[in-house]
Amino acid sequence: MDGGQLVSKGVNPYKHQEATALRHALRTDSVAHFDFVDETQERWDNYASSNLPLSLLLYGAIDSVSSANGLLYRLVFMFFDALLAVLIAQIILRYWRLEHQWQYILLIGGLGICNPILLHWGAVVPEEKGLQILLMLGAWYFAREKKWGFSAVLLGMSVAFKGLGIFIAPLCLYEVTSLQKTALKRGALYILLSAGACLIWFLPYMPEVFGMMQTRLSDNIANIPEHSSIWVPVYQLTPRYWETVRYAVMALFVLLHLWAIYKKKISLLLICCSVLLFFVDITLNAGSIDRMNIGFLSVIMIIGTCYPWHGIRMGLAYIILGGLTRLLGKPFPGVAELMDSLFCIVLLLYYTGMLITLLKQSSQTTIHLDETEYSHSRA
Repeated sequence: MDGGQLVSKGVNPYKHQEATALRHALRTDSVAHFDFVDETQERWDNYASSNLPLSLLLYGAIDSVSSANGLLYRLVFMFFDALLAVLIAQIILRYWRLEHQWQYILLIGGLGICNPILLHWGAVVPEEKGLQILLMLGAWYFAREKKWGFSAVLLGMSVAFKGLGIFIAPLCLYEVTSLQKTALKRGALYILLSAGACLIWFLPYMPEVFGMMQTRLSDNIANIPEHSSIWVPVYQLTPRYWETVRYAVMALFVLLHLWAIYKKKISLLLICCSVLLFFVDITLNAGSIDRMNIGFLSVIMIIGTCYPWHGIRMGLAYIILGGLTRLLGKPFPGVAELMDSLFCIVLLLYYTGMLITLLKQSSQTTIHLDETEYSHSRA
């Protein structure tokens, strides 16, 4: 909200020496007050500018309509979550090959309409991470539909909003160019349009925004784990050796994929999903469940189009465990984030087990990196 107030007043949030009097006034007012953040001006400036340009521009647009209106923020974020629910329903109905009607109802309801994590981190706690998922899945969906213009714009926006759209860019590029006679030309136009749809939001805030990006990335990788990071339980069990465990797990995860690529046993779809999960849910140390959810929900939706049975099982685990952690976190707030960490660990273990199973199943065949094994429609 503080960043939105700066943007709505025409101030560059990333240039901390600009409008110092206004920054001091915003830090000391009662809006979005948080003792830790507001303790020093330097810390307030860092938090107010801690998001990428498109995120801050969204906050600024909301603040321009009604300044410091928490309810309006909540309604806007809920609106985007509702659009995401519609997109999830469309993807499942069009691309998931399910055998029973109840599976469609349960998955559309649990992953979309009544998603326990999005209801908590979107409606109860105003957060906009659902919009990041919407942009990413939207880019991928329109790429599959060969509507490359829409896909390119959404992909660029998904990078400018939270940065994470970059991890599905290769998959989107493949989708818009596959089975096309003018694949090279279309691919070049797609890259140019995506880059333009991303960079246009950065231009007013360059070069200061890059300093923020470097600082945040460093803080989220190098610091001790907190919030819903999968490394929180490891740190609590062994504060001295948690980093050794972390690096060992990361190395094994990477080596598994390098081996699969070398043996040509893994598709581009799985590579993109794994890289997204590796960055968001394994590498970063300081994310709350709303950030971790970007990786999990996006991957479940994409995986289900190729491997419906794994999509169903991972989706059901997500719905059940997500609901339980929301319910148990209310009477036991002291361990709510620890339960979120365990939730993330279970989903990552399932994904890794699924990957190993698929690699074993493909031991007698070769899967090219550009192979997509899913149908393009439910005829």
